[in-house]
Amino acid sequence: MTKSYRLLKSSVAAGALLALGTGALAQQSGSATETVVVTGTRIQRAEFDTPNPVQMVGSQDLANVGATNIANYLVKIPALQSSLGNYDTSGYGTPASNNGSSLAGLNLLDLRGLGYGRTLVLVDGKRHVSQSTGEAAVDTNTIPLSLVDRVEVATGGASAIYGADGVSGVVNFIMKRNLEGLHAKAQGGLSQDGGGNTLLTSLAYGYNTDDGKGNVSAALEFSEEGRLNYMDRSFTRPGGIIRFVKNLDGSTPQRVPTYQHQYIFSGPGGVVFSDAYNLFASQAFPDFNGDGTPYVPGRWLNDFEQIGGSGQPSANVTSGDFLPVQSRKIAQVDGHYDFGDALKVSAEFKYAKVTSDSMSTPPWDDYTVIQADNAFLTPAMSTAITNGEAGYGLFGTDYLGLRRRERVTRDTFRTSLDVTGDISGIAGGFVKDLVYDISYVWGQTEVDDGDMGIRVEDRFFASMDSVKDSSGKAVCRSNLNPGAVPATLLDLFGADIFSDTTPLATSDFGKSFTPGPNSGCIAYDPFHPFSAQSLAAKKFMTTDLHTTGLIQQQVISGTLAGNFPQAEAIFDGPLSVVIGGEYRFEASTSKGDPAWYPGYTFDNQPEATKGSFNVGEAFAEVSLPVLKNKPFAQELTIDGAVRYSSYSTAGTTTTWKFGGVWAPFEWLRLRGTDAYAVRAPNVGELYAPQQTLYSSVNDPCDKNFVNAGTGFRAANCQAIFSALGLPYNPLDPPDLATSGTIKTFISGNTDLKPESARTLTLGFVVQPIPNLTFSADWYRVIITNAITAPDAQQIVDKCVDLSSISNAFCGLITRDPSSANDGKITLISEKQINVASYETAGVDFDLAYHFDPRDFGVEADYGQFDMHLLGNYLNSLYLTPLPGEKPEYQVAESGSPKWQTTFSLTWTYGDLDVTYDWDWASRTLRYTHIVMAAAPDRVAPEYIYAPSKNVSSIQVGYRFDEEYRAYFGVNNLFYQKPGPGYTGYPVEPLGRFFYFGLTIDTKGGLPRMPI
Repeated sequence: MTKSYRLLKSSVAAGALLALGTGALAQQSGSATETVVVTGTRIQRAEFDTPNPVQMVGSQDLANVGATNIANYLVKIPALQSSLGNYDTSGYGTPASNNGSSLAGLNLLDLRGLGYGRTLVLVDGKRHVSQSTGEAAVDTNTIPLSLVDRVEVATGGASAIYGADGVSGVVNFIMKRNLEGLHAKAQGGLSQDGGGNTLLTSLAYGYNTDDGKGNVSAALEFSEEGRLNYMDRSFTRPGGIIRFVKNLDGSTPQRVPTYQHQYIFSGPGGVVFSDAYNLFASQAFPDFNGDGTPYVPGRWLNDFEQIGGSGQPSANVTSGDFLPVQSRKIAQVDGHYDFGDALKVSAEFKYAKVTSDSMSTPPWDDYTVIQADNAFLTPAMSTAITNGEAGYGLFGTDYLGLRRRERVTRDTFRTSLDVTGDISGIAGGFVKDLVYDISYVWGQTEVDDGDMGIRVEDRFFASMDSVKDSSGKAVCRSNLNPGAVPATLLDLFGADIFSDTTPLATSDFGKSFTPGPNSGCIAYDPFHPFSAQSLAAKKFMTTDLHTTGLIQQQVISGTLAGNFPQAEAIFDGPLSVVIGGEYRFEASTSKGDPAWYPGYTFDNQPEATKGSFNVGEAFAEVSLPVLKNKPFAQELTIDGAVRYSSYSTAGTTTTWKFGGVWAPFEWLRLRGTDAYAVRAPNVGELYAPQQTLYSSVNDPCDKNFVNAGTGFRAANCQAIFSALGLPYNPLDPPDLATSGTIKTFISGNTDLKPESARTLTLGFVVQPIPNLTFSADWYRVIITNAITAPDAQQIVDKCVDLSSISNAFCGLITRDPSSANDGKITLISEKQINVASYETAGVDFDLAYHFDPRDFGVEADYGQFDMHLLGNYLNSLYLTPLPGEKPEYQVAESGSPKWQTTFSLTWTYGDLDVTYDWDWASRTLRYTHIVMAAAPDRVAPEYIYAPSKNVSSIQVGYRFDEEYRAYFGVNNLFYQKPGPGYTGYPVEPLGRFFYFGLTIDTKGGLPRMPI
């Protein structure tokens, strides 16, 4: 799904200094740096010598903030701040992927805000199987935190090195090897106001054999995260949350805040229209509350909303869980043995079980037909319905007692086998350091996505249609009269006049049960949804439906790397070359519950999805040190890479990267890269069948929104209605359905083409004094022919905000041409298309400094200090929805702050350590630049911007034995809350959070008892 595109943060290698600790700093200032394989290249080199920026986060960084979830820490890095964590993938906010697959409970990394599908996640430089059917979406919950040695983030040129899906870059998890001894951890945490509590326990043991030639290690990890519901916070529950609504005084600003935003057609205990025909009266309100008292109208906003009165607080409907109940169980075994320099074998097996349980929205209906003899009506209600013109009443509620729930379990299996060795001897000196590497990776994820308590429509209407039997007991009408079919809106009005639900057709009644005295139907009391009567009825009229999925991956790859000394006759070093090939197979299937009643549930089960592709690739990478240890050229190295890929679905592609490093002085290093990347469409984007969903949409042609877009909007709305044969006056636009829920079709597209990206980075690294490193990198990324599935609101907005209605978005919208419905939107198609382009540019900067006061002549020991500052300045961010259209500027819009920084300072004094963390981001606009340009007085000045993010955290640790460390920490120390009108921006609603833990680390055997 398209979203507001945020800035990137790729840091310099200087970030490794803090991540790797003081040892790395001392090494950098003294002895030669060890050559390693750093993410973004397959050539061994000093870790600070890469031409592309690489950010490294070490296991100690994770420990210093008490991280129990990797994604929760990595979002601190500005480049990854758009990543999806538990708050983003649970409850009301649970998104679906572009192919309709649920992302519930997944933690997905998103580099530069360009989409998690464009971020390649690797483990030890190798691909990892996805956890979302139809796409490459690696859940970081499946990576054992206890075994992570470091995380490397590389941007620019990743596709040429690793293949598709790395358009925006690579996040590579480097795992601990040669683990020896016992390593255990236990940590618990709780929030100040309750909810969202955490528990993490891990146990790992490693054993070395044959003087380190071999190693076997095993690890178990378990974590539990508690539910955080919207009712757990005063500022998100009804009466505490702010909504912005139109100013009824007719003055400026156009929208004002209120704590009393309500829906007219519902109420906490239900509402009743005694005469269904009165619904069409101007500014119609219900007649009764559920308890029989008169309905008190609020201030009418539109057909759906009001301020105050007896309606349903919107917070009850549009909220659910902010954080799910989530558990992770991971077991991993790995080992290696070095038979000699020419043969080294390693293998790994992992099993991860991740379960997420989240409460979402209720299955609302605008209204349900209710007859005068309903068993639960008061006498006054029954009389009023009988005396009405229609002879039927309408019952309205949001069915909070039937709130939907999603429980997803994902079982992931992954195994890898790697054989490598140095075979320089067979080259006879022609090639030095000749190393081969052959690997095989197999992965599989089994998904069980359970929609719990889903309403079965014919059973629901049967339970709702109640009467009293001869004994006065409330029973289902169909129990007494099997031929009685509940009246629906479709019967009453001859059409589905409400957009968010399709009433049950008469012919569909009794498809999932047999009406009669033995049907099992129990009358539902809609005015008391949590009574014993209603809870019993709920069991009859709901069911659990399971969508199952299977994702499979196989990767075979091989490389041959060596140095050609012949180049030294001309240049100041050997030519380093890597050549290789890779074969990858990806397959994904999903299918609905076989017990599902097709078309008879409130939520439609997805159709079966099945697809696969394979790709064969050949690649090469070279690095040439042109100059070394020369005046004004301590180093001048150029690099290049190219990859040719042949897809069974997308044809052939070629990607490349070119870069270089120039160090005129030892303390100054200049670097740059230019890269062309390609991403082929995945299985879901290609093959996802059409599914029916529902989307909350504000009609941009409605009088409340027609002036909240580009200058084209009003004229385009007039053109649309003219084509429908309906009148439309831009000076007095109609009051169309707003805040309604529209039927939405979502599907794949087999005509998709690969998208491409061009990335340019230019930067420098400066080390003016020992242990101090500063870097800055300018970047520009341009993505063209982008594969996107704009969401429903974006589709209807883009249709009328572009230069004409002859565009790809208008073709995805269906409006009712009848005068009775005033041209309201009835259907939106969210189809995958190649249309958009994105451009972003900015500067990333990184400052790392390690110092000891004694280095400056201080005699006393005051400990050591490690400081690290990461930041980003976002200079430009543009979305061009269609070729030839004007780019839309998005800097300083929600999620795209102009400035971002994260700062940490660690003080170590003997066995005591204290870490302070500070995350800051500049304020962002509440509305887009387009809206603000059209309506600068949209809200009062104090509400134009969301507040800046300003979160401090602290941890205190003490090592009371060389094997034991205890620690205590507080996150969100000063308790920053979400801004007015937001539930989770610029910070999540968890609030101040306390945690405490204990670690045990031995060098071999079992730990000693602490003294």
